[in-house]
Amino acid sequence: MSFKFAKTPVRVPEVLSHNDAIAVIDKLRGVQHTIGALMYGAGFRISEVLKLRVKDFDFERNTIFIFRSKGQKDRVTMFPELAKTEITKQIQKVECIHQRTLMMGMGCHHCHLL
Repeated sequence: MSFKFAKTPVRVPEVLSHNDAIAVIDKLRGVQHTIGALMYGAGFRISEVLKLRVKDFDFERNTIFIFRSKGQKDRVTMFPELAKTEITKQIQKVECIHQRTLMMGMGCHHCHLL
C-alpha cells in the first residue's frame, strides 16, 4: 500500500506597499528604527542586521557587506539613504563608548568596533 504525503498549501506572502512600510518604520524609534530601515531599504533579514559590524558599511560606495548570510554566502547590498544618518550616529555613539572603556583601562586599542 502506498501513501501520499499531505502537501503544504502554497501561500502568497503579504507585502506592504511602499507607503505602508514607510509609515510603519516612521513609528519606530532608536535602534528599532535603524533595523527597520535596513530591513526595508536593503532587504536584510533580522539575523543579518544584528550581525553587522562597522567595517561592513562602505559610505563611499554606498554599499553594505553581509558576511555569511543565508547559505553561508557573502553578499553586498545597497546602503539605503533612509539609514545613513542613523548608522553614522550609532557608529559615533559606539566610538565614544569604546574610548571611555579604553580610558577606564578595559578593552583593547586594536579591537574593531562592533
